[in-house]
Amino acid sequence: MWQAIVSETFVSLDCHASTKSLQRGSILTAGSSSTTLSVVEANAQTVNRTPERIRRDNAEIGLISFQLEGNCVVSQAEQDIDIKPGQFTIYDSTRPYSLEFDRPFRQLVMQVSRNQLSGSLGPLKQLCAQNFHTHSAAHEVAGVYLQSLASRLGNIDERNLDQYGSVALDLLVLAISPHEVSSKLVRHRSSAVLREQANGVIASRFKDEAVSTPDIASELNVSARRLQEVFAQIDSSPMQALWDYRLKQVRKQLENPLFRSVLVTDIALRNGFCDSAQLSRKFKQAFGVSPRQFRENSSLS
Repeated sequence: MWQAIVSETFVSLDCHASTKSLQRGSILTAGSSSTTLSVVEANAQTVNRTPERIRRDNAEIGLISFQLEGNCVVSQAEQDIDIKPGQFTIYDSTRPYSLEFDRPFRQLVMQVSRNQLSGSLGPLKQLCAQNFHTHSAAHEVAGVYLQSLASRLGNIDERNLDQYGSVALDLLVLAISPHEVSSKLVRHRSSAVLREQANGVIASRFKDEAVSTPDIASELNVSARRLQEVFAQIDSSPMQALWDYRLKQVRKQLENPLFRSVLVTDIALRNGFCDSAQLSRKFKQAFGVSPRQFRENSSLS
């Protein structure tokens, strides 16, 4: 009965309990024509997608599993990875795979068409059974969002499910570090995703006075020209984004009473400017007043 429920919810699968004890499990699903989200909670077991099962339903689905509780060993394309709570992986219904749970588990599974997933991430053949866990801010945000989505799945209006699914997919794309996938996959990132990832690099390296467009591009595993092109689409550039970020940090510090005694020169140096003259020039261009005038006006308000 459990195998029939699992196969009806996802794709045709073989399920084998790890022990002879009573099998317990539940699946909560919210679905639409393009996105299905399911929270699965069950005892230890092994799940197999065999060639026979593939021939039986011929489903062309990409699956993303986000581990909520317990561990899962995912095997596909001669790769085996262990995903723990807070981690996720991708697998492809058109090729054999197995999922092994050695203890009771809870998992959020997102099903989207292979075409949609490939359009966002690139060829699935090179993505399957990889662990995309990173310590990036994007991964943390994606994790919080998916945890919240799983806890509220039963209360989501299905008319809005596509939007929730789209946000989840965008966050997962951002969470995949460019260093964890091949250069072929990196090229499939959308301009918006690439700009967001570049902004993440800028936020981590803005204090480095010497950081350049090639440096940012290298962190993202793309060419400097490609990075310039995606920023040109919004009438900007990587260096403009860098200076904007630095100026934003300076402005916050000038407004902050805790920084009142800190010299403008020191604020300039701690935010990636070579000296106070460079800061004054760029600050006045951006805000119409010098940093000192801005600080004085802020203290009066």
